[in-house]
Amino acid sequence: MNKYYSIIAPAKLNLNLFITGKKKNGYHFLKSDVCFLELTDTIYMKASNQDIFYQNKTIDTLTIDPIDNLILDLRYNSGGSVNSARLISTLITGQFTNEIFSTEQWNNEIQNYWLNNDPEYLINRFIDNPNSLNLNSVIIITSRSSASASELVINCLKPYIDVIQVGTTTYGKYQASVTLYDSPDFSLNGVNPSHNYALQPLVLKTLNSMGETDYYNGLSPNIIADEDSSNLGIIGDPDEPLLSIALAQISSDKNLSNYTELLDLIGDSSEFDLLSNEMYYFIENYSKFVNIYERKK
Repeated sequence: MNKYYSIIAPAKLNLNLFITGKKKNGYHFLKSDVCFLELTDTIYMKASNQDIFYQNKTIDTLTIDPIDNLILDLRYNSGGSVNSARLISTLITGQFTNEIFSTEQWNNEIQNYWLNNDPEYLINRFIDNPNSLNLNSVIIITSRSSASASELVINCLKPYIDVIQVGTTTYGKYQASVTLYDSPDFSLNGVNPSHNYALQPLVLKTLNSMGETDYYNGLSPNIIADEDSSNLGIIGDPDEPLLSIALAQISSDKNLSNYTELLDLIGDSSEFDLLSNEMYYFIENYSKFVNIYERKK
């Protein structure tokens, strides 16, 4: 019988929200003023037996009319889950089912435990998905705000297909974290309802199938191009500068040298997120990790 879990979801109040435009490619534009409240909702969840329980409708649509090229815009994506990175990489490819997507390196104690008891636990593999595009190359737009799980997609696809990176060097974060709650086994099960905070420690680093990791200085683009604050364009518009450069890589009708003077990143909206530039690792069984340390005592 599946257990139910609960989590607190803080509320925000939209003082106003105006949708200023919509595009067929799924983008929409809005203007909004918000304030955050102390009110919260409680979300109840139960564990799923499925490895991946969601489906990317955009990819599903693309498979109806097969495509030869794909541009993945990760310039503002500052992180996400390891499983999300694995899923999107699977959807881009599809011909590498069960091959190694990434491996994990924990501290010596945890690492040795899994190596001796279940080495497969340290491996994240490409999965089987009927909506995969089976591409042999992908163009990825990046910036300094592209971090963590976004970088995981780039680093782990490189051993398998041609990854053409357009934009500027990424952030340089290859570690993943877990969420530890105030409960007997640090999971959501039996969490202390009086505590609305949790710990988010970095616990492992990720490696691609060739063992490549430690990209402290970020992942460098093949084609250097930065956003120009005086000519940002509209995301999704073929004339938007960085997308235009990516499209030109497909048509090969432009000189793909450095397009703009590089600017230092001052900041971005993700900085308002307490867990910006983060990559999450989902632990299915917290008790196993608790037992490792209990034996040590």
